[in-house]
Amino acid sequence: MRFDQQTVYYLVHLAFKAGQKILEVANTSFDVQTKRDGTFVTQADQAAHTTIHKGLLSLNLPYPIISEEGNLTHTHDIGSCFWLVDPLDGTNQFIKRRDEYTVNVALIQNTLPVFGVIYHPPSNTMHVGYDGQLFKGKGMDIHLVTDQRIPSKTIFIGSTKENNALLDIFIKERYGVGYDIFQQRSSLKFCSLAEKKGSLYYRSRPSYEWDTAAGHALLSAMGGKVLTLDGNDLIYGKENFENPGFIASL
Repeated sequence: MRFDQQTVYYLVHLAFKAGQKILEVANTSFDVQTKRDGTFVTQADQAAHTTIHKGLLSLNLPYPIISEEGNLTHTHDIGSCFWLVDPLDGTNQFIKRRDEYTVNVALIQNTLPVFGVIYHPPSNTMHVGYDGQLFKGKGMDIHLVTDQRIPSKTIFIGSTKENNALLDIFIKERYGVGYDIFQQRSSLKFCSLAEKKGSLYYRSRPSYEWDTAAGHALLSAMGGKVLTLDGNDLIYGKENFENPGFIASL
């Protein structure tokens, strides 16, 4: 797929529209339902999903749409190019009326993300990564990031359960000492890495491909990598879209 300015603008606007749908629900006394896998879903998840799904279909591209709130639960016949969408990444935080949630949209080509957009509705902050370029801005007003700073010595984790003796051993063996541990939710960890507010995101627990694809694209645009704990590239289109543990770094 060719990412011309018009297409990028369309995808950014799609993420923005989904974020506005989420904010509309955030200001109400919304209901919370439990899905079959035991996770939660709200009207905000569903409204954002509907907005993104319809918008991607309007592009008239032959790429399947894999969304956390969609119906496609296997990888049969999805082809080498497909969309990965998490319409509301951080539903638990949203339910608790905290601000650590995002809208994630990514395009996968030949098992790796080639485009990603992450929108943080509470701060109106947009991150976009593709073709070796990272863009950031407020809402639709995004600009190329040309940051030459060295990443700070911060390691991001998504849960306090990750901050244990195994993580201490991992850090000392690979990176020495002098690193700070910082907990952050949803795909905001990838955004922080892309902005060089840290140097590594460590996750030993399972996740899903829609949780990581857009953030992976941001890091790839900055020359970063996302590797499994045994050192292989984190790839997409796996059985049931399940990720093993991984390390994301610049």
